[in-house]
Amino acid sequence: SDLARVRALLGILQQNRGFGMRITLQPRAGLDYLPADPDLAREQLAAATALMDDIEPHNDASPQIIHVVSYCEAAHLATPIEVDESIRITRAALQEYRRLRTSGDVEDMSHNEDVRHREAVLTAEAQNVLDAIDRSIPQVCTPEGLYTAFAAGFMPVPDLWHCREEVPEAVR
Repeated sequence: SDLARVRALLGILQQNRGFGMRITLQPRAGLDYLPADPDLAREQLAAATALMDDIEPHNDASPQIIHVVSYCEAAHLATPIEVDESIRITRAALQEYRRLRTSGDVEDMSHNEDVRHREAVLTAEAQNVLDAIDRSIPQVCTPEGLYTAFAAGFMPVPDLWHCREEVPEAVR
């Protein structure tokens, strides 16, 4: 699930934080998942906002930033009025979802066993990859080291548009 994936990613980043790195969570609704129907898109935007709040459900300061994708963007570029409406939908959904979770009317996803299990599996798999990178590439936290890890295919990007010939393992 997306929730388990983001939680695993955030956990790994926090465990491996270094070099004075500060982590800022900035989720957004996936544009590919917004329907062209404006009423359904509004509902999807509100639902995605609730999911964003489930990443760190007991941290009122999280997410630190929400990248608001306007509900209409599956159909056309947003006007200022639609941007404003999308922000209002996001803020209202976040406030109402937190109220419902606090009252026990919606599940506290921090206790959901399926999500917790999937997060643990993804975290272990990602840590295995990070360990393999550390064993294989000296000074991976340099521009050269990151390029080597990328070119070796440790970070696959099958939809890469440019430089495909330069990094065939990355696009494989």
